[in-house]
Amino acid sequence: MGLFEMRLPILVAFAFVQLQLVSAGPLANTIIEIKGFGDALVVFGTESTDGKSLEDVDIKSLEFYFPEIEAEQEACGGVSPPTSGNDFVLLASRGGCLFSQKVKEAQNIGAKGIVIINREDSLLRNGSDGVLDPCDVDCELSQSSDRTTCESNSGCPSKFCLQTLEVDLDYCCLTEDLRNMPLIFDGSNLTTAEVLIPAAFVSVVDADAIISLLATSDANNETVLVSMSIRETNRWDASVWLLMLMGTLSTALASYRAARTERMQLSWIWGSSKRGQWDEVQVVTTTQNEQGEIENEETSQRRPENGVEVEDRELNNDSPPPPSPKTHRYDDSTLEQFELTTSQGLFLVVMAAASLVGLFFAVRLYPQQIVIAIIVLYGISAIYSTSYFVMSPLFRVILPNSIAYASIKIPMNRVTKECFLMDYVTVSSILGILSSLALVVVWFVLRHGK
Repeated sequence: MGLFEMRLPILVAFAFVQLQLVSAGPLANTIIEIKGFGDALVVFGTESTDGKSLEDVDIKSLEFYFPEIEAEQEACGGVSPPTSGNDFVLLASRGGCLFSQKVKEAQNIGAKGIVIINREDSLLRNGSDGVLDPCDVDCELSQSSDRTTCESNSGCPSKFCLQTLEVDLDYCCLTEDLRNMPLIFDGSNLTTAEVLIPAAFVSVVDADAIISLLATSDANNETVLVSMSIRETNRWDASVWLLMLMGTLSTALASYRAARTERMQLSWIWGSSKRGQWDEVQVVTTTQNEQGEIENEETSQRRPENGVEVEDRELNNDSPPPPSPKTHRYDDSTLEQFELTTSQGLFLVVMAAASLVGLFFAVRLYPQQIVIAIIVLYGISAIYSTSYFVMSPLFRVILPNSIAYASIKIPMNRVTKECFLMDYVTVSSILGILSSLALVVVWFVLRHGK
């Protein structure tokens, strides 16, 4: 049985629609495998007014009806129902009006569902000098002056090519990516509660197979039947597990780094120090005395191999010590600590849920802008993460300590105080940020430059 694949705009959700076409006579049990594309939220609408949910939609072997009159084939209005009087699923061509208008027309004439097919002529747009120029073609996949050669190229997954003005009327491969079929709910067409029938959108390649089957069945006086139903979601999708693994690793790395000072202080318990050598751990704590002055207390511990001899020394002064490889690397005692209360945690959960709901509606209304914003945010996050976990540690290993840990003072003002925790930055951190920025820019250009 053929599969008609639908994908939600959210990464972790998939819905699958089974679409089977069968005719009698010489074409008995002919099944077309539908690759298709669309938006699952739109394909079966939301929960309908009569209480039916997505799982309740199940169309079994109904008549597949394609109007004979060309003006009615786009289903933009004035469509006549089949004369047989049987329950049917309407087949309509793309173009002429909004998808929502086609669904509305199908419901008005009593159709139990609608399948909208992408046609070659609907892929064309007006070009220069009256020549039509196809959309959605990629000449990097396959290109030739001969259509058959272009379509037979293994680099063209759709096996369908169209002429384009972009390369002197050569044939280029038609991309068959998953696409959205947005229903525009503007009050004059449909509301979400009024979508009572399933609506599916199939690709131009599959549309040709459907039209060919219908033409052959008409010539043999046959009736093509169609079945539509929802198949269970694939719960073993690799992307879901990859996202979970990334989140788990990020949490583990953050926890590991957060406890680095404690690990250094208690290394004599864990036995992680090198045997036969003296290890020194320096911890700098900042306190405030009764007069409001800042005091820094430096504690140094030295331990031989057997852990018997320990030398402690304390030093109080009025200014922070200069950064050194050891004190800078393991000093986080000056960072402000926060305790999360129950009410604050509950507020965080509510805000996160509200943000996700808001993002869902924003994606539906402004998909392109939201995708661009997500790419930018991902790039900023990638710069910081790559610098912190990869590039800066790499430069600390490669460069001598005198260079890697050399500090550059940052002029402190209202803005820089909010952006920086300390008034200096090390050379390794600067090199890590710059190299990570270069990597992200190269990735962005190669991935999205076209």
